[in-house]
Amino acid sequence: MNASRKGRKVLFAAAGVAMALTALELLTRLALGLTGRDYAEFRDYNAWVHRASTAGLPSGYDVEHPLLPYRPEPLSEGVNSHGYRGEEFEWDCRPGVLRIACLGGSTTWDNWYPEALEDRMNELMDSLDAPFDSCEVLNFGAQSWTTVESFVNYATRGVHAGPRIIVVYHAINDALASTIPDGVRPEPDYSHWRTRWNPIPRPVWDLPPLWLDESRLAGLARYALNRAALSGIDPNQLGRCGIRYPYEPGMGESPFDTFGNNLENIIAVALNCSTTVFVVSQFHMTELTVEQFGSDDLARRVGRINDRAMRLSREYSGTGRVFFLDAADELRPDRSLMLDNCHFTPEGYRLLGDWIAVEMCAVLDSLEWRLPEPEDWR
Repeated sequence: MNASRKGRKVLFAAAGVAMALTALELLTRLALGLTGRDYAEFRDYNAWVHRASTAGLPSGYDVEHPLLPYRPEPLSEGVNSHGYRGEEFEWDCRPGVLRIACLGGSTTWDNWYPEALEDRMNELMDSLDAPFDSCEVLNFGAQSWTTVESFVNYATRGVHAGPRIIVVYHAINDALASTIPDGVRPEPDYSHWRTRWNPIPRPVWDLPPLWLDESRLAGLARYALNRAALSGIDPNQLGRCGIRYPYEPGMGESPFDTFGNNLENIIAVALNCSTTVFVVSQFHMTELTVEQFGSDDLARRVGRINDRAMRLSREYSGTGRVFFLDAADELRPDRSLMLDNCHFTPEGYRLLGDWIAVEMCAVLDSLEWRLPEPEDWR
């Protein structure tokens, strides 16, 4: 009898809890309906927290560097101990070696054009009787870096490698970073577009499966806990490379000349180190942009960035140490050599690297290969 009474009490209690939860669920749905809020935004936020907190550290990236939002993780796949793509190198350049450093985003990080540049430079230098034993090309690029990150990296680390020449190949990431959606205030350092790329811990209330969020009561309870725990974290903080929002044609454009200022700063640091600068316009296949976005808006933005690079390079041409190579205008790659509007296939990157090498050697030969020793900032 006692067992039977206890069983009935448990059933009554369970039924009472179920009825209470059902009533709360109905009230929650009613309240949402009265407020006009779309429940999808709450559920999507919970899903974002789940993805972000279970993803762990972004693979292959160091997200704790004090000056950069992220950089290649030293000694990760394909990255040397200094945090740069490619083979190990010593900070001190070997005597008789022409050291070149390539600054850029993913189109540099891919490494095929820097490798092709090194191979072709070594071939051409032999035939031109250049006063160097060999050429070494370092890759100072990283995925989605703009001139902001390249400037910080070059001014604080790259200069210590003592390159005699730097190649700057930037455009599309700066064009994307200059976009301004409605309601977003532009910042001169692109911080309106990018935030720090950080992982977040997984909260205990994320452990129950997300299908439970089909219940408005459960979903809103999880949402309230997530918001309370992550109140200081930007919802887009774990977007790839810390990018806050995707590009859409027709967005506004930043009033700041961030690209121009950054490029000028890179040039100033290089000249102060007695380093020669080759600014290369970035190739962009407009037809692929139109196919992807239904508009040539992004291609026109890239074109304006390339024009700014050309004008600025010409302003510094009187130094005899700053040169502009117009790859965007002079390269004519077949569509089969493009992965997308700005990334080449390996064969396409070899075309780019070979072209830069030929143009660079023509300039250096006209200078009779007189390149000053770079200043040692250490």
